[in-house]
Amino acid sequence: MNVSDGPGAAEFWRWSIACYDRPGVAAFCLDLQDRLGRDVNLVLLLVFLAGQGFRPLSPTEIAAVERAAAPFRQWALLPARARRRALKAAGGPEYAAAKAAELDLERESQRQMLAAAPRLGRDSRPAPEIAAASLAAYGVTGAGVLLAGL
Repeated sequence: MNVSDGPGAAEFWRWSIACYDRPGVAAFCLDLQDRLGRDVNLVLLLVFLAGQGFRPLSPTEIAAVERAAAPFRQWALLPARARRRALKAAGGPEYAAAKAAELDLERESQRQMLAAAPRLGRDSRPAPEIAAASLAAYGVTGAGVLLAGL
């Protein structure tokens, strides 16, 4: 089955928001992003696909998805994130607008990643096991907080 035949970008986005709102997930993801340079949207995609019953992605497949989304991330998402972070201390409407703009860009990044995901077969193992395998292929371990909701 091709991922594009499965869950859509809107479903992935809704799931991501719900997952990110769970206790400990945001802090874990931001640590991965800031300390290890991992793309949070890609981490979420790996867990989401596992939850949908797709097999784990290989390191090569993960790298291909990451490459497909890299130009958008570099030229749109990262500058928006930097702007939002710079405005955070001041708060107010400018910060709120920057945060909303960044979220729109995060959603587009997720859409691009989902579209770039390879053809994946189904996997009958439990979703946490599938997700752990994909995350390990991306160099992410100790992700129990992410796997708890699967």
